[in-house]
Amino acid sequence: MSLVWLLIMIAVNWSLSALINLLPEAVPLHLPNWGTWLIIGLLVSWLMGTSPH
Repeated sequence: MSLVWLLIMIAVNWSLSALINLLPEAVPLHLPNWGTWLIIGLLVSWLMGTSPH
């Protein structure tokens, strides 16, 4: 895995964490860590699969 993808994954994870933390407690959008990483993994796999190599 290239350094660029690693940085993208870190940035996306940090952004999701920040957004989830900023949401009001009443909003039921608190994802567990494994759920967040699962979504990120699926997105990265899809992007790597559709992007030209």
